[in-house]
Parts: sequence; C-alpha cells; structure tokens
Amino acid sequence: MRKVMGKGRTDAHALKTKEEGRADVGMVVLHPREATVYSCRRILLYSPEEIRLASGSGCVSVVGEDLHCASFAGGTVLIRGRIRSVLYPLGTPSEGGGEN
Repeated sequence: MRKVMGKGRTDAHALKTKEEGRADVGMVVLHPREATVYSCRRILLYSPEEIRLASGSGCVSVVGEDLHCASFAGGTVLIRGRIRSVLYPLGTPSEGGGEN
C-alpha cells in the first residue's frame, strides 16, 4: 500500500481525471475534513479510525479519527472526519497525488 498524505489539499490528478470523464480505481479528492472517493463498489471496513472501500480492481483505505460515511450513492462515497492519510494499492493511477 502507498500512503498519500493530503490533509487540506486537493489531489490535482483526481480532479483532472474526473474532468476528463474517467473514473480511476478508487480516485480520491481531498478537502479539509472530508474525502470524496469515486468508483466504489462497497464498504469493506467501517470504523471511526478507518474506512476501507472496494473498487473494480483494488481498495482504498481512509485513515483518521471520528470518520463517518456521510453518503454513498452511485459509486461515490463522501467520508467526513479528521483524515490523517489515504492508502492506495501500489500501481493504481491515483497514487500520483503525493505530498507537496
């Protein structure tokens, strides 16, 4: 798994990909205290410290404190809480978000 810190930052790759109409595996857009995850099929793990989501060919884990799923519709999940990190499987297109 690759750890990508992004608290309070926006994943520019995810935004560009969404604008192009492509839904990458577990694409995540980070905002202060929330993350929007696209292309989700189901929730694998749900706790206040971690929410793990399944997508077409992998999973994405959002780790933090006081996490909760604010909505899950049409393959899009909105997670709110104090987000500390987002974990992707190595080799996914969304791993380029990186630290600034």
